[in-house]
Amino acid sequence: MMVLISFNSFYSGRRWLLNNKFGKKESKELNKHGTWYCVQASSISLFLNKTEITTNILENKFEKLIAEKIQPNGSQPFEMHRHTSLDYHIFNLLGLFNLAKVGENIDIDLCNYRSPEGS
Repeated sequence: MMVLISFNSFYSGRRWLLNNKFGKKESKELNKHGTWYCVQASSISLFLNKTEITTNILENKFEKLIAEKIQPNGSQPFEMHRHTSLDYHIFNLLGLFNLAKVGENIDIDLCNYRSPEGS
C-alpha cells in the first residue's frame, strides 16, 4: 500500500515546529534535540520552497549550535553525561552534517564554519 503525503501535511508540520510551544521549546535545546529541530524545520522549509525560512534558521541558529554545543577541543558537553555518550555525540554530529547539506542547497557554506572560539 502506497501512502501519499500531501504538501498540506508538510505545511502543517512546519507550522507546528515554528509556532507550537513544544516546537519552540525544542528549538532552544542545547543537546541533539535542538540540532535535529533545526534539521527538520530547515529541511521541510526548503522542500516547500520557503528558502527565506531555511536561510533564517541556518544563519541564526547554526552559529549557536556550534559555539555552544561543540567546544574548541571537539567535545560536546551537552552529550557527555549520557550513558552512551559516543552514540549521542555521533547522532548530534550527524544532524550538523545534515544541516550543512541543507545549506549547500541555498549557497550557505556550513562545512567550513568556525566559531570565534575555535569550534
